[in-house]
Amino acid sequence: MVMMRRSLLAAAAAGGSVTRALQAVPRGEAVDVALVLSIDASGSLSDERMRMQRLGHARAVTSSAFLAAVRDGACGRVALAAVEWSSRDRQELLAPWDVIEDEVSAWRFAGQLLRAPSPIPGYTSISGAIDFAARLLARAPWPAARQVVDVSGNGRNNDGRPVAAARDDAAAAGITVNGLPILDAERDLDTYYAEEVVGGPDAFLIVARDVGSFAEAIRRKLTTEIAAAPASGRRRGEA
Repeated sequence: MVMMRRSLLAAAAAGGSVTRALQAVPRGEAVDVALVLSIDASGSLSDERMRMQRLGHARAVTSSAFLAAVRDGACGRVALAAVEWSSRDRQELLAPWDVIEDEVSAWRFAGQLLRAPSPIPGYTSISGAIDFAARLLARAPWPAARQVVDVSGNGRNNDGRPVAAARDDAAAAGITVNGLPILDAERDLDTYYAEEVVGGPDAFLIVARDVGSFAEAIRRKLTTEIAAAPASGRRRGEA
């Protein structure tokens, strides 16, 4: 079974497909967390690095640690959507809202993420990404105990309004903005994320030192995000 799942991930990453579940997800049922995966697709990332980001997210969502954290929640369900972003007016929905509650739903979501068309790169608008995610959360089909935006990227905001303004507006709406800076291009990007990007209830960041450590960092980060809320105050870690 494990080898079959790994083969499916490899096939999807190479342009293959994962069977889509046909049953509709019941609406109107609460979830523990509504989480937008907001993934950098700006011009500073190569096609290979963008593919590795997608694959890292797919592996994290289907990992045993993530699914165990989902089952341990009060509802035993989380809502996920995935977006790739670059310039202030360029955000692409990779995978629309879906409820993750078991292996079938996790693999369905991972398959959508890996099959999505490649984006057109642009500038780096973290503020545009946060604003877009906040609008997505406002339209989430299921009531959630917590709403979270998970921003991953390797550069500073250089397009659109100031990122701190977008972060503060999201926090005022009760949305937590967490960060996963990748330090392959800017070695002090973690400080920038801590000061300008991360905010809201129980916000935190986890640092990926390079693309090679990204998969482990995103697995840890997603598992923490959908687990019980940590003690108040910004926290920081690295992979």
